[in-house]
Amino acid sequence: MISLALLGYGLSGTLLALRRSRDPVLSRQASTASIAFGVTTLLALADIWFAGQSPVAAALLPVALGLPFACGGRAIALALSLPDIPVNRVYFADLLGAGLGAVTILLGLQLLGGIRLGAMLAGSGW
Repeated sequence: MISLALLGYGLSGTLLALRRSRDPVLSRQASTASIAFGVTTLLALADIWFAGQSPVAAALLPVALGLPFACGGRAIALALSLPDIPVNRVYFADLLGAGLGAVTILLGLQLLGGIRLGAMLAGSGW
């Protein structure tokens, strides 16, 4: 799975770097890539569902699982390529959120234990 993720993200970055147009990236392009991410994720889930019943679905599984990463990577790359996006602030907010999430999980594990924390997170929709 990690290989598929890296392949998809690398493919999206390569395609963005090789694009012929030197026109600025439009927010519409990032929106379209985000929608493509959602659609390919649903298609991948459907392919996983039918892979045990259909040899065609099983053969398409690597492609179906790699496409969401390619579309998601493209959406992220396009969004960060938009003019007037403070990338340093976006990256700082990302790191801050990840750090706060990690500390929250560690405190939750310490205070509640793994089973209770897992049940609480599952019940909250996370």
